[in-house]
Amino acid sequence: MNFAVNFNELKNKRNKKIKEIWIETMRPERRKFQRYKLSEENFAGAYPYVGEIADLSIDGLAFRYLGLGQSEPEAASLTLYGREGGCLPGLECRIVADRVVPRRSSLSNIFVHERRVQFINLSAEQKKYLSEFIENYKIQDEV
Repeated sequence: MNFAVNFNELKNKRNKKIKEIWIETMRPERRKFQRYKLSEENFAGAYPYVGEIADLSIDGLAFRYLGLGQSEPEAASLTLYGREGGCLPGLECRIVADRVVPRRSSLSNIFVHERRVQFINLSAEQKKYLSEFIENYKIQDEV
C-alpha cells in the first residue's frame, strides 16, 4: 500500500476552502431591515408546521420547525404567536430558504428545518402590529 500524501493537493484544497469562506463573508448584505433576536417561546408557522422564531425583522423572519426531511410544503401566509398570548395572523409571505439543519444523531425520521421567509403585501395595520410585536419581544437589537 502507498500511504504517500500529496501535500500540494491538500494545500490547494485548504486554499480553495479559505477563498470560499472569504467570498462568503465579503458578500454584501442584502437585507434592507434590521433583524432582531427574540425572547424564547415566540412562534411562527402555518398549520401543521409551527416553530420557534430565530430572528425577525419588519421584512421577514427565520424559524425552526420539525419536518420529515425533505423541504416541506410552502405556505402563502404565516401566523406569529407571542409568548404572552399575542397573535398576529395572516402575514402573507414567500419562502426564501428552507433547509434541514444538520443533526448529530440519526435515530429518528424527524428533522429540524430552518425556514426563512420574506413578508409581502403587508397592510399598514399589519406593519404596525409587526413593529409592536418586535418591540415587545426583542431581546437583542441586531442579529
